[in-house]
Amino acid sequence: MNRGYTGTSYYISIGESAMKPLQISPETALKLSKSLNLPLEQIMHMPTPVLLRKLAEAEAKEKGNTK
Repeated sequence: MNRGYTGTSYYISIGESAMKPLQISPETALKLSKSLNLPLEQIMHMPTPVLLRKLAEAEAKEKGNTK
């Protein structure tokens, strides 16, 4: 029985979506960078679930300030 690293188990364990860059336009990335006050490079390399969470937090904060 071979218990060595096969090279594929790593990708299966983290999921293929973790390997893809965000599918957004440069203009959208710039707008997100400004609205979230984060560097553009961080936006482009941020995992989608993290970006969505930050957007939800920013929206909740904005709604809290307008009340």
